[in-house]
Amino acid sequence: MTLRHQVSNILHRPESPSKLGRRINLALSILIFLNVVAMVVDTVPELPPIWHAALGVFETASFAIFSLEYLARVWSIVEVPKFANPVTGRSRFALRFLPLIDLVALLSYFAPFDLRFLRLLRVVRLLRVLHLSEYDKPMRAIGRSIRARRKLLVIALVAMLIMIFFAASGMYFIEREAQPKAFASIPAAMWWAVMTLTTVGYGDVYPITPIGKFFAAIIATGGIAVFALPMAIITAAILDVKVDDEKREIDQSDA
Repeated sequence: MTLRHQVSNILHRPESPSKLGRRINLALSILIFLNVVAMVVDTVPELPPIWHAALGVFETASFAIFSLEYLARVWSIVEVPKFANPVTGRSRFALRFLPLIDLVALLSYFAPFDLRFLRLLRVVRLLRVLHLSEYDKPMRAIGRSIRARRKLLVIALVAMLIMIFFAASGMYFIEREAQPKAFASIPAAMWWAVMTLTTVGYGDVYPITPIGKFFAAIIATGGIAVFALPMAIITAAILDVKVDDEKREIDQSDA
């Protein structure tokens, strides 16, 4: 077994029975968790300067480790049959979701401004590193079910955008004279429309005229129905996958 094959088994097969592979993946999981904790602690202004310096050193060391791991993943991926081509295989792997997350997190280290929050994306990798790969098939099935309903999702998205535009336009023409600053334009009124339709309602902008309040009540009621559509479609897709799995289990038991 070549070194590259061994590295591939360790980094691309977290369920590998190898003790070394389990230990390395566990160490990477702990390091990801510690990086999240370090980033949170580093935002505390009352922290002594020596702690900030120590966290900076830890961040640099973590960057070096994660960089080596990323390069090792790209280098060893050709041992996986579907990525066997040294050029196109590595390119296709690098453009996948998890490797892209790793790359974004690494590049944030060189950003001219603070983008440390992007490193939180590494937590997504724990779904694979922590032996949760058995959930890969159900997630793919849900993804296929959602893609089958993409036209419905597009229609729901268009309906949401139309509702926002209608709400903002109506409230602008109703409230602009009473509140020229809050509803100075239709784009400005869109803030109120989004907050109302999503039922967040910060309360910083609201209608004060009787007609405006009546219009807002209608918009808020309609928004519950329109903005619930995407989640209803996604929920239906998940339920369909569950029903299909139950039918498959029944068929297998009958056989």
